[in-house]
Amino acid sequence: MLFANIFVGVLIILAGILCYKFPNQINPYGGMSPERKALVDIDGLRRSILWIMVATGIAFLLLAVFHKYLAAHPMLDFWAIMGICVAMLVAVLIAMKRHNGWGKDQNGTIYTHDKDRSVVIVVAVVISLAATAFSVIVLARASKSSLIEVKDSVLHISGMYGRDIPMEDIATMKVLDEMPVMAMRTNGSSFKNKNKGHFLTTDDEKCMLFVTYNGGPYIELRTADELIYLNRETPEETKMLIEELEKARQ
Repeated sequence: MLFANIFVGVLIILAGILCYKFPNQINPYGGMSPERKALVDIDGLRRSILWIMVATGIAFLLLAVFHKYLAAHPMLDFWAIMGICVAMLVAVLIAMKRHNGWGKDQNGTIYTHDKDRSVVIVVAVVISLAATAFSVIVLARASKSSLIEVKDSVLHISGMYGRDIPMEDIATMKVLDEMPVMAMRTNGSSFKNKNKGHFLTTDDEKCMLFVTYNGGPYIELRTADELIYLNRETPEETKMLIEELEKARQ
């Protein structure tokens, strides 16, 4: 999805530039008669199309940045792409209505359906801002370490992909000096030195990570149906967590 979003984003921006340079490529303007074309504010239309396509392309590039650090659920990808495409379609329809006139005044000015010239620009800006805000919010959450606490014989993991694990559900616990190498991220985040979410080991075993790569130690927990790797922000805090877990499991 990373390279696909980059490719689509660049392609859409290039398409917007081509539509601006060669407005006859804009459908249905290109197939209109000369008389009908004369009633279209083509300069305004091609500027609006350029704005919309550039904003949409930027939205796809931001989505690519999002995928650089996060592997989202496929349905989240689907709705994000659908949202961008629907917003682009609505903006294009507004632009075509805005610049499609029905006559001219005595000075040759084209009468159009919408007197607010900023509508299309606002829609285009909203597309970019929405995509930017979405990426910033999710990446900000991914940049924070998970809050890991042991209370009342339960391991509480807060934040993205958080869960509660009763001590009696932990079958084994190991302290590792180094983290095992992960083969791939299936539905999680990898931002700076923090990995959270669903990963796959080199042995094709599914696991959950709540890890800050800080030189260790790291904790490996196994339940009946899960393999979990975790630690805290600093080695000292992780050593305290190890003591808390060992005491709670006694």
